[in-house]
Amino acid sequence: PELFRLLEADILQRGILVPIFQAEDGEILDGKVRQAIAEKHGLDCPRIIVGRLSGEERKALRKSLNVLRRHLTREQLRQLIRWELL
Repeated sequence: PELFRLLEADILQRGILVPIFQAEDGEILDGKVRQAIAEKHGLDCPRIIVGRLSGEERKALRKSLNVLRRHLTREQLRQLIRWELL
C-alpha cells in the first residue's frame, strides 16, 4: 500500500514516465500498478506492445525488467540471482 501511494503521488505530479509492457494478447507483463493508477485517475498510459512471446520468454522479460529496478535491495537482487541459478 505504501509503494502504491508513493507511486501514485509521483505519477500525479509528473505523469507516467515509464511505459507499460504488454503482450499482443493484452496481458500486462510489466506495469500493472501504473495501469491501475492510470485507470483510477483517467490518465493516458503509454505502452510498448511486444511481439509473440512464449511463457518462458514472458517470464524472462518480467525478471529482467524487475532486476534492473532500483527499489530492490541488494538482498532481493541476490535472491533473484540465486533463484535464476537454481
